[in-house]
Amino acid sequence: MAFPSLNAQQELNNRKILEDLQIKKQLLQKGVSPVATTIPSVPANNPSLGLPQYMQLSQPPSDVILNAPARAAWNQAHTQSFGFFVPQDSAFGNSIIPVLPRFDAPPPK
Repeated sequence: MAFPSLNAQQELNNRKILEDLQIKKQLLQKGVSPVATTIPSVPANNPSLGLPQYMQLSQPPSDVILNAPARAAWNQAHTQSFGFFVPQDSAFGNSIIPVLPRFDAPPPK
């Protein structure tokens, strides 16, 4: 008896995903960024938020040996973004991997 409700739940989830994609498609066609409507913008270096401040590195860690294209990618990533990148070989051919911080959800009110 669990199969019909599971299929109905899956169908409902699929329908919601399709509706969301349709809305985003319409916004893109109008020239409105869908990201701006769903995610509030937060300044990267606002000390009043209590977010940790990270040190920007100008050189990759000395224990990692990078070839010229990997070093160029690492330098470009560090100069053009607020993120933190780790030089590392990956199974997918990426020479640098972004490190994304986790932010705890605000406590419920």
